[in-house]
Amino acid sequence: MLPVYAIKVALFWLGSYLVYRFFLEKETFLNWNRVYLLGTLALGLLLPLVNIPQEPSTFMTDVLLPTVTIQWDAINQSFSPVAPEQTIGWTQIVGFIFWTGVIISSIRFAYGITKIIQLRNRSEITRKNEYDLVLTSMPHAPFSFFNWMFWSQSYTVDREEESQIISHELAHIRQGHTFDNLFAEVLSIFFWWNPIIYLYKKAIKDNHEFLADASVIQWKSKKQYGQLLIRQSQVAPAFHKAAQPLAMANHFFHSKLKKRITMITKNASGKWTRLKYLISAPLLAMLLFACQETVEQQADLDSGKITNQDSKEGKYPGDETVLDTEYLIDTVITFDPSTKEESIQIVKTEVFKVVDEMPRFPGCEDETENSPAKDQCAQRKLMEYLGKNLQYPEAAKKDGVEGTVVVSFIVSSYQGKVFDIKILKSLQPDCDKEVIRVMENMPSWTPGKQNGKNVNVRYTLPVKFKLN
Repeated sequence: MLPVYAIKVALFWLGSYLVYRFFLEKETFLNWNRVYLLGTLALGLLLPLVNIPQEPSTFMTDVLLPTVTIQWDAINQSFSPVAPEQTIGWTQIVGFIFWTGVIISSIRFAYGITKIIQLRNRSEITRKNEYDLVLTSMPHAPFSFFNWMFWSQSYTVDREEESQIISHELAHIRQGHTFDNLFAEVLSIFFWWNPIIYLYKKAIKDNHEFLADASVIQWKSKKQYGQLLIRQSQVAPAFHKAAQPLAMANHFFHSKLKKRITMITKNASGKWTRLKYLISAPLLAMLLFACQETVEQQADLDSGKITNQDSKEGKYPGDETVLDTEYLIDTVITFDPSTKEESIQIVKTEVFKVVDEMPRFPGCEDETENSPAKDQCAQRKLMEYLGKNLQYPEAAKKDGVEGTVVVSFIVSSYQGKVFDIKILKSLQPDCDKEVIRVMENMPSWTPGKQNGKNVNVRYTLPVKFKLN
């Protein structure tokens, strides 16, 4: 399921970034840090796809069946499934917001690429040994993109400073930093909603600058190069502003000055410091396992509230119950006291999968295996069972009782038997007994499956008794 996958990715990236931020960022093993940042981004995409087997006895998914409403009305006794109201659900809203963000991020990405290409096409290009020197008329600080080195004709420095800046940008080109940036940019298109991806992007760019700086100070003094950074950081604001649409390129003035000078003057990390990278491996493994165990059971659950708003004040008070919403069926049972006639209407609603295969109510074994038709048939059979069996208790009708009973039950991994029936929210003894009776008489389901194994699935069913 896409939401579960996205949550796993977000949690893995969060944990791996925190490991980098607090244990690795300040170390001078810059190439190792680069591998770590890119590697954990990639692992975050791949590892959540790996399923860690879990025993059926320890795996249980909670599923909520929204309110079954029993209501008095003057309708002839009959069972009639009715179409739901055409409303926009939260999944449609979230999907709309997500894809809107993806479209906006894609436009922004395409705009940045286009600006760089346009700038190159209208500039003077000189072919060098390892790169193309692009002399532009637009004011901007030096930057590189793939093997293009952009230099503004209005950006003037002395020959020594020019040599150092070119060496810096050439390091970006030689080490292929543009590929890193594009990888992170593409991920940010689809994970625009995740703040961790932006922290990753910044960390990757910082690492690129540290690597390029380290390349320069191999043949220049740290003091001389540090002075260059200080002088050039005070360049006219127009150079910085003009470079904003070109953010995905490697700019000479990207990182904070203090951080770059600190890394330039920092002593090389000791050999024992490499143990941090070895320690990070089991930490990431533990993080992966935690993501698998937690998200598989808890993600893709939507918080819902069942409140007995219709109970009469002073009688059978309706306390609020907070539930998890996933599997939705709405049922209405109506009773007319004048004609003593009863009818049942069940409103079909969407089924959200929370395991690989959700349990199926019996009666649809002849349908095509694992087809949508089979799921729809099973839902219809469940509706029919509820419609034929749920009754408004006579005592409740007589006493004018209304409110909500919330019951839970488990569809067992063993032969799909219904067991562990519990009243989570009581209303009145007869109403409670009626709900339990229907649950106890329910036939065996086809068990749900996770990773090819049968699993227990707990359902929560609110039954609402309502008087007009």
